[in-house]
Amino acid sequence: MRKLKLQMQTSPDGFVSTGPDDDQAWVTWALEEIKSHVLELFDTSDTILIGRKLAVDYIPFWEDTVTQPEHEMFEMAKRIVAAKKIVFTRKSDHSVWPNTAVVCNPGKSCVH
Repeated sequence: MRKLKLQMQTSPDGFVSTGPDDDQAWVTWALEEIKSHVLELFDTSDTILIGRKLAVDYIPFWEDTVTQPEHEMFEMAKRIVAAKKIVFTRKSDHSVWPNTAVVCNPGKSCVH
């Protein structure tokens, strides 16, 4: 049996995104403890489950970041790029990203 883990960054008041412009500038590694915890979480994970709307920006961001060893998120980028990604969508049944599978119209067949 496998475990499903949820990792999500939010501000103390529950803020996740700004809406249409989706400015994620508030996301930070302000505390070393946060960075260490998230890196450890990814060290024990081999697959990332995400929705299509997140994948559109998420996957290209990490693919770009992994090419920049000086980037503060480089270690995270290595783990995310290496992990298999499963994208849930109703829009398409194929992936345009490396190391990614698409599940189209997820429903009862995906949940056991």
